Amino acid sequence: MAHKDLSHLTEEQIKDLIKRYYNYEKIANLLEVMLMYLPIV
Repeated sequence: MAHKDLSHLTEEQIKDLIKRYYNYEKIANLLEVMLMYLPIV
């Protein structure tokens, strides 16, 4: 993934992006775990 310059964003926007990305990662990991342990219907 190419590095994007974030210097034009405010600190608040950057924090929001990080928070959203972190939440997305948690959801993705949760789905992955569920898929591993739940039987395929």
